[in-house]
Amino acid sequence: MSEMKTTGKEKKDIKMVYTKSFRQLNGVIGNYIADAKAVAADPSRLKAWATAGFPMELLWAQDVFNLMPENSAIIAALGGLSLEMIECSESLGYCRDLCSYMKTAMGSYRKGLTFEKGGLLTPNYCVATNTICDTHWKWFEIEARRTGVPYFCIDVPSCVSGTGPDRMDVYNDYIEKQIYDYFEFMERNFGKKYDEEKFMTAMRHSERVTGLWGEIMQMRRRIPSPYLFQETMNALFPLALLIGLEQSVKIFEVIVAELRDRMSRSEGAVQPGEERFRLIWEGIPLWHRTKFYNELLQYGAVVAYEPYTESFGMKKSVKATARETIRQLARGLIHMPYNYNLETRIKYFKNLIHDYNIHGVILHHNMSCRPSATGLLDLKNAIQEETSVPVLLLDCDQTDPRAYSEAQVKTRVEGFIELMEASAR
Repeated sequence: MSEMKTTGKEKKDIKMVYTKSFRQLNGVIGNYIADAKAVAADPSRLKAWATAGFPMELLWAQDVFNLMPENSAIIAALGGLSLEMIECSESLGYCRDLCSYMKTAMGSYRKGLTFEKGGLLTPNYCVATNTICDTHWKWFEIEARRTGVPYFCIDVPSCVSGTGPDRMDVYNDYIEKQIYDYFEFMERNFGKKYDEEKFMTAMRHSERVTGLWGEIMQMRRRIPSPYLFQETMNALFPLALLIGLEQSVKIFEVIVAELRDRMSRSEGAVQPGEERFRLIWEGIPLWHRTKFYNELLQYGAVVAYEPYTESFGMKKSVKATARETIRQLARGLIHMPYNYNLETRIKYFKNLIHDYNIHGVILHHNMSCRPSATGLLDLKNAIQEETSVPVLLLDCDQTDPRAYSEAQVKTRVEGFIELMEASAR
């Protein structure tokens, strides 16, 4: 690393060079909102509230419009409306310690926010899984009961330390059976029969998208990084909601082509010499304050990798038969960074630090997401002891601005920057 010419507390006016595809992603989001309005006017079209982690291909393969309440909560937070929605839910008796995604989405539905501001259309049914969060299944059970619609949940066992291949096969059988139960649920409630050809088409689109996403993540190993967290947060929209559709393939093909071109010219997301520190951000983004990542940039610190987006882009494979493909889909619900036990998580981070030439790690100790925050202190200690890379444990929240202290975060970030400078000497 080049010699440092400034101290940690000195900042520069560093501007990020956004890709052209960033605007196209905004267009994809705009088209989705327009489609949602058309679906709202068409009573024959099914709409589902689906949690993050649910296999969205199952929805699109049956022409079910995907409404993800977590995405609505993100939109509300980006627009500065999340606190009002959260307080609305808390007035109903939900405590502050509960998930702010849940409370933001609940509040936005009850207060009747428009869809483009983070509101939600009334669903025909709700689907959930606990693969990412145990709050999901109860949250959606409550909302299904309140809206009077059917509810289906896929239960995903936790892969704890020491889980062997035989036990994993049992888990895989259990999840696979539930996917077939979902097909029966759809036929029983809505007359929608499982169409193997449409399912396989959706899975081929997912295979292509996750392959492209893997290429994007590999390109981010490059110094300077061609793609930063500020853009992957935007790319998360088609990756999480539209996976299984041809339009998601097309936008990621555009992104990859642009990044290949950027790398061929040895260009990065910031100007030469401005990328001083490469970071890992662990956890859900600060959606209510995304400018935090641009503030990091003023110290020359870029988020070069984040397990959060990787969890949505884990490689999916199409096998010779639909049955084999369903089994592979079931297996993927267990194997993702969100589900790693502590032992696996430590190894995972050590590999990332090496592969991405990481100088520091920020762990978002998120008061709203207890599963992702569990074990972070142990992870912090292990990373520092085994790699000597500085780690910042940041107490905040994904959509609740009350958990963000401007002065405290600034002080802690400046200290973190100074630690990275000291370790680089």
